[in-house]
Amino acid sequence: MNKKICYHDKYYNDCEQLHIFQFRRCVKEKLKMTKQDLASELNKMYNNTPKGDSTAMIRLFGIKYSDDLKNCTCSMSEIAELAEIGVDYHAKISKGIRLAKYVRMK
Repeated sequence: MNKKICYHDKYYNDCEQLHIFQFRRCVKEKLKMTKQDLASELNKMYNNTPKGDSTAMIRLFGIKYSDDLKNCTCSMSEIAELAEIGVDYHAKISKGIRLAKYVRMK
């Protein structure tokens, strides 16, 4: 006799069925990035770009993560400060967020 798996008050026949449920749940919830996650990603994008393209990369960060940045409870200055790129770059992040509704990533 197969044992059923209980997870969040629902029963599943096997592990595969449970994993499918968990995956769908994660996609639905669209796990949000924390301000530390956002700052870490901004730091990577800023520091791993060719010389002369750093400000473009900051705008690209704003475009790429616009939804997460809009939902973040912190300011763009705080993200820039946590990323250790300089607080003055907050305006470039904001420009990227505004551009996100007009452009899309390749």
